[in-house]
Amino acid sequence: MQDGVNLGIAQQLKTKINTVEHHVSTIEDKLGLVQADDPARPHVNIRVLAALTYLRGNPQ
Repeated sequence: MQDGVNLGIAQQLKTKINTVEHHVSTIEDKLGLVQADDPARPHVNIRVLAALTYLRGNPQ
C-alpha cells in the first residue's frame, strides 16, 4: 500500500520513487519509528505513526 503512495508522491514531485523512499526512511530513522525488519511493521501505518510521533514531540 505505501509503495503506491510513494509512487504517487514521486510522480507529483517529478522525481524517482527511490528518492521518496530514501527521504521517508530518513524521517522514520530520525523519529525512531518501527524498522523495516520488525515483524510488527506490516501492521503499522508508518505515516500515521510518524505524524503522531512528531505532534507529540517525543520520538520513541
